[in-house]
This record gives sequence, C-alpha cells and structure tokens, in this order.
Amino acid sequence: MASTQAKLLFTPDEFTNLQKLFESHDANKNGRINAKELRQLIIDTHQDAPSDEIEKAIATFDTDGDGELNFDEFMSIMTHLKAL
Repeated sequence: MASTQAKLLFTPDEFTNLQKLFESHDANKNGRINAKELRQLIIDTHQDAPSDEIEKAIATFDTDGDGELNFDEFMSIMTHLKAL
C-alpha cells in the first residue's frame, strides 16, 4: 500500500493518475518497473534524466533491493520530487 504521506501530499486524482502512469509503464505487468521502463515513463512525461540518474534513483528508493521499483517505491520518488 502506498505510503500515507503520498496519499496526503497528492489529491485523489493525482494519486490515481500516478497509479495509472505506473501501471501503463509496467511493460510486463509484474507490478514493478525497471530502469528501462522508468526511463520510458520519464520520456513520455516530457522530462529528461540521464541513465545514471535513473539508476541512482532506483538504488536510492528500491527498499526491497530487487533492482526495480514497486508502486510504493515509485510513490516515494514522486513524494520526494513533489516536496522539492
């Protein structure tokens, strides 16, 4: 379940849109996005991030250590970015 902080920081519509964005970029529908899928998500949202920054973000927010981001980990990134 996504963190309480994320649910407080985002409106219900924003939260739902982020969930849909995550699910639409989970190419193999395994509930996790890898670096390639995250890169595509960033491109599709008209943002830019070098590959090393994507890898660094995954390493920082991947709390279960599987090398990918589940939805809660993804929302941790989104919460961090919104708080900036």
